[in-house]
Amino acid sequence: MKTIHSYTTLTLLLAFIISSSVQAQQRRPWSPQAKGTAIGAGVGGAAGAIINKRNRVVGGVIGGLAGGAAGYGVGKSVDNRRKTNARIAAAEREAAEARREAALARQEAASAANKPAVVVNRPVVAQRKAVPAAVGAVAGAGVGAALAATAFSAQTVSDPYSGNALFLSNTHYGDQSSAYPTSEVRRKSW
Repeated sequence: MKTIHSYTTLTLLLAFIISSSVQAQQRRPWSPQAKGTAIGAGVGGAAGAIINKRNRVVGGVIGGLAGGAAGYGVGKSVDNRRKTNARIAAAEREAAEARREAALARQEAASAANKPAVVVNRPVVAQRKAVPAAVGAVAGAGVGAALAATAFSAQTVSDPYSGNALFLSNTHYGDQSSAYPTSEVRRKSW
């Protein structure tokens, strides 16, 4: 009877293991605070039990609490250091990307200086009245006066978005209480 019971149990266990379609969830790694607390509590409990020879249980509990608190502090400092290093690395990557974009812009500007001028439609808002003076100043500068005359035409100043739906004009241009008051076009905030 005992062997039948053992074989039945073994067969059911084997059938359960083989036919099980349940998958374990992916375990998340321990945080540095949890690791520090676990290690500190274990070491502190063992040290407390060894040190207090009269009552090892009380010594282990007190040592475990003290070790857990110390371990949590160490884990927290490790976590803060990792976060700081990650923040610094992200800032360095961002600065390197900005330097790369600036170098690319300088390179494009240098190559654009060798090409003939192309009319670029820039947004101009009605509140901005210094545009004709700026056009005259650029045209009268002597250097590239012909290029400036073709680049800034009367049509460009009066109607900058004729057929150009790539940008949305900033209706709050110059309004200091709005976002991006110095930008003539709307920008993404991220």
